[in-house]
Amino acid sequence: MMNILNGGAHASNNIDIQEFMIMPVGARCFSEGMMQCCEIYHTLGKILKENNMSTGVGDEGGYAPSLKSDEDAIEYIIKAIEKTGYTTDEIKIALDAASSEWYSDGKYILPKRGDSLSSNELINYFDKLCSIIRLSRLKIRFPNTIGTVGRILLQKSATKFSLSAMICLLQTQKDLKKA
Repeated sequence: MMNILNGGAHASNNIDIQEFMIMPVGARCFSEGMMQCCEIYHTLGKILKENNMSTGVGDEGGYAPSLKSDEDAIEYIIKAIEKTGYTTDEIKIALDAASSEWYSDGKYILPKRGDSLSSNELINYFDKLCSIIRLSRLKIRFPNTIGTVGRILLQKSATKFSLSAMICLLQTQKDLKKA
């Protein structure tokens, strides 16, 4: 898995999701997967440059352009995957939203847009992102409500990405007991 686009606390741009990553699930070995990720990373840089966007990087090495939305970031990554000659069956997209950092006083405040979302609204937002792509991994954490929110998101989105990917919702033994 390779981080290729940064937002959130890792970048000085307008993207709320902290990490957009790619997973070379079609690779036969580690070196082939690394080569695929590097090719896509550099293709993404070329696409951003062609569109007069910044190719500066965030704290963890992913490009950090200002884009219209988180969805736009996903679309650029899909373009890079396809332009490099791969499919989204061979290369999956993974997100680390870092949504636990958004939680304040019972709401989730998206750090760049400033939108205030309830747990249900945030679930709907993630479900919408899952509809854009066949998401392979979504790393999120909902403070204080992990059991309820995790179950709802799992029920709503389980057909969009694997159940094993949802285990990351349940990050501690305490969370596992609540769910």
